[in-house]
Amino acid sequence: MDVNVAKAVDSFMPVVLTAPGAAGAKAFVKLTEECLMKLEASKALYQSGNTKMNLTNLE
Repeated sequence: MDVNVAKAVDSFMPVVLTAPGAAGAKAFVKLTEECLMKLEASKALYQSGNTKMNLTNLE
């Protein structure tokens, strides 16, 4: 467990702001980037008229 994440939670601050170089912060950034990429892909599918999608296979 990344201690920096626990410290950030205790201080009610995002770990990406309090310790951006920490492993936990980097993991949150990567997760956010992946979510944003999937949202963009789903937006493109929706705009194309294809309303059925599987978010696990968007890579």
